[in-house]
Amino acid sequence: MKFLVLLLTYVVQRKFEMSLSRLHDHWADQFLVFFEGLFPVIRHHTTLYLLIAIFLPALLLFIILSLLENQVFGLATLVVNFLVLFMCLGCGYLKPAVEGYLKHWQNGDASEALNVLQDADIHLDNPENLSAAEVHYQVLCRFMSQTFHRYFMVIFWFMLAGPVGALVARLAHVSAVQPSVYRPQHVKNLGHLLEWIPARLLTFTFALVGNFTGATRQSLSSLIDPYAGADEVLQRGAAGGLDNLPLEVIAGPAQPAKDAAQLVSLRELMNRALVVWLAVLAMLTISGWMG
Repeated sequence: MKFLVLLLTYVVQRKFEMSLSRLHDHWADQFLVFFEGLFPVIRHHTTLYLLIAIFLPALLLFIILSLLENQVFGLATLVVNFLVLFMCLGCGYLKPAVEGYLKHWQNGDASEALNVLQDADIHLDNPENLSAAEVHYQVLCRFMSQTFHRYFMVIFWFMLAGPVGALVARLAHVSAVQPSVYRPQHVKNLGHLLEWIPARLLTFTFALVGNFTGATRQSLSSLIDPYAGADEVLQRGAAGGLDNLPLEVIAGPAQPAKDAAQLVSLRELMNRALVVWLAVLAMLTISGWMG
C-alpha cells in the first residue's frame, strides 16, 4: 500500500502543482519553537529535545494509525498516510523558482534572479561577497540539496517506516537547518544520520543514469567516509555523473548559456534518478519485498 500512496501523492502534486511541504516546514519550525518555549528543560539538552520535539509527534502519529487500522476497510489509514506524505513530500515552489532564476540569469539580471530564490526561501551564503560564477554554483548545490531532502530522503524513509518515518525525517531536517538559540547543536546529528543511506543510494543512482565511471571515481572517497555529509557526497556524484558540472568553482563572471545548461542537466539527472527509484520500488512492491 505504501507504494500506491507514494505514487498517488506524487501524481496529485505534479498534476495539480500542489505541495504543502513549504507550509509544513513553517509549521514544523513553529512546532519546534513551541516546544522549546513550553518545556524549557529541553533547551540545550539533546536527548530530551529529540524525545519531546521530534519523537513525541511521531509516537502520536503511530498511535493514531494503530487506532485507525482496519477502520472503514483500511480507508482511514490510507487517508492519513496520504495526508502526512502530502505534507512531507515534494517542493512545489522549487520548479517555478528555478525557472524564474534561469530567466533572469540568462537576461543578465543577477539581482532579480536572486530575489526570485529568496522569495522561495532559498537563501545563499553571502552572495554579495561572491563572484557570479560562485553564486551560480551555490544555486546548483541548493537545488540539489532541496530536491534530495524533499523527495529522495522522504521517499526512502516513507517506504522503510511509513508516514512515521517520513515525519521524523522532515522534522529532523527542519531542526537541523532552521536556526534557533535554544536548539542543541547535536540535534543536527539525527538529520545527518537519516541522510546517510539515502544520499549514498542517490549518488549510486547518479552513476547509473549518468557517467558511471566519472561518478564512481569522483564520489568513492566520500561514499565510504562515514563522516561525509549528504551535500558533499551528492555534489561529488553529480559532478562525476555530468560532463558539464564542475566539482569546484573558480571565481569569475557569469556565463548565461553555460550556466543554464548546467542547471538543466542537473535537473534532468535528478529526474532520471527519481524514475529509477520509483521503478525499483515498484519491482520490490510487486515481488513482495516491500509493502
